[in-house]
Amino acid sequence: MSIIYDNETGVKINSKQPYHANSTVKMEEPETNEKLILDIVGKMLQPFEELEILYIHKSEHEKIKNLSELLVEALSSSNPVRALNDTLEYQRSLRAKNKFIEYISTSMNVHSNIAASHLTDPIKRNRYYKKKAKTEY
Repeated sequence: MSIIYDNETGVKINSKQPYHANSTVKMEEPETNEKLILDIVGKMLQPFEELEILYIHKSEHEKIKNLSELLVEALSSSNPVRALNDTLEYQRSLRAKNKFIEYISTSMNVHSNIAASHLTDPIKRNRYYKKKAKTEY
């Protein structure tokens, strides 16, 4: 075991490997940083690819613009993985709501505003909704 002293940080490190004159503590840092970056980016891939699918109805230019903006926003947050997952969850819910409204509107032959009421009003009267609304606000 050898002790390595880093002049820049003033930190002594106990190393199980023998000290080599051409090795420094700083050499491992970029490797560790790259590992962490790849870990975060890897966890972001699945929700990002799902968002790509949800944006399939948009033009290629609009899709790239929107997804790039979402990606930059997520990367700017304190937890990019959670931010992207939250965005995905919101987009899924919005898609589901719009899809359900379309089905109700078509089956009942009513305007989408009326269909939206047929969807949301029973949910708002639901005990689960009232309980959730009470605890979250």
